Amino acid sequence: MNVPIHLIFILLSAIVGFIVLLKGALPSYLKFFPLFLICTFIVEVIGWQLGVRGINNVIYFNFSSIISIIYFLYIIHELLISRIAKRIIIICAIVYTIVALTNIFFIHGMHVFHTMTWSVGSFLIIIFCVYFFYELFTRPYFINLRREPGFWIVTGLLFFNACALPFSGLANYIYQFSPVLIRSFYWMLSFLNVLLYLLFTIAFLCRINFQRSMS
Repeated sequence: MNVPIHLIFILLSAIVGFIVLLKGALPSYLKFFPLFLICTFIVEVIGWQLGVRGINNVIYFNFSSIISIIYFLYIIHELLISRIAKRIIIICAIVYTIVALTNIFFIHGMHVFHTMTWSVGSFLIIIFCVYFFYELFTRPYFINLRREPGFWIVTGLLFFNACALPFSGLANYIYQFSPVLIRSFYWMLSFLNVLLYLLFTIAFLCRINFQRSMS
């Protein structure tokens, strides 16, 4: 049984996160991030095993994807400076949650992946990631990006969502494609996931002063 490669990188990122957390090197907004990654790993493993056994796992991923989008919006919220932007994120997160749950329960149903509302959530993340970079590069003081975990996290979120968004519209129709095309989609999304969690790992590692540790 082949384990999806992105699961390894999720677990690796979570382990590194907990190690850095124990060193007390994480900012306050990232203290729960390792726990979130462990929960994500568990969710992905259970969903993978359900799929292997031929059990419908769409309901499972419908709700976990909403939680992930809301959590990433929270991370971006904590990174922004503008109070207006922060309020907009909160409003968007509340409205998005209501709309996504309404879509799942009353429109498309729980047995169909909520493609449209997932796309909306992904688009929201892209917008606020872009705004984060606008704030970052217009600040009047120097920021060492190599030591800034928010930079690496938002970079991962922006790249992943910008590249995955075109595939989201095909999520409910991919089974109609040829096996070769399906495998191509699978490997593309696997690559995006690996890159995402690799950048999360870098975000944790950039908080460690290796020169001090070596000395």
